Amino acid sequence: MTGLYWDRPSKYFEGTYQIQCASGVQPLQLAIRNLPGFGSSLKRELREYNAMHVNMNMQGMLGYSAKIFTDLDPEREDRFGVPLPRVHLHYSESDVAMARDMAATCEELIRLSGGQVHSTPQVSAQTLVIDGNHWAGSCRMGTDPKSSVVNTECRTHDVANLYIGDASVFAHYPEKNPTLSNIALAWRTSDRLVERFRKGEV
Repeated sequence: MTGLYWDRPSKYFEGTYQIQCASGVQPLQLAIRNLPGFGSSLKRELREYNAMHVNMNMQGMLGYSAKIFTDLDPEREDRFGVPLPRVHLHYSESDVAMARDMAATCEELIRLSGGQVHSTPQVSAQTLVIDGNHWAGSCRMGTDPKSSVVNTECRTHDVANLYIGDASVFAHYPEKNPTLSNIALAWRTSDRLVERFRKGEV
């Protein structure tokens, strides 16, 4: 279930999202915990509900914003005295509207398939959680050294022989898993670096 708005743009938000599903019983992270009863009947129901449940979550596009950036923390340092990075994350009205649409779509899918909704997240800019599996951004690609870290060849603006070949160069977060795009960028960067070696530019 991906790209639900590729052919039907929303008037409430930009971009699209994909819905991901997960299931299974994880004793320390039961998806369904609040059931009436006690004793063996409660244990049996917990096992049954958690074995047959589906978790649904959104992986949505996070739009480009000047309010999303990384700088150096003026107060925190590592053990060598080097300032630690500090990530500034901002969810726009479009991001929140997309998350609300996703939650409503998930509930609709569950009910239409004959399922029962056990919990619905409270969606707001304060409760949204960034994707914990796929890190992207913080060394943004661009043509302006004032607002980006690397150029379009993934070479840093400030250090001519320093290349960054991971998902940190993404200008914004896509709704898809970034791995294949990351591999393609790293491959292209390697090819460009080989060309520079052959020309004696490195």
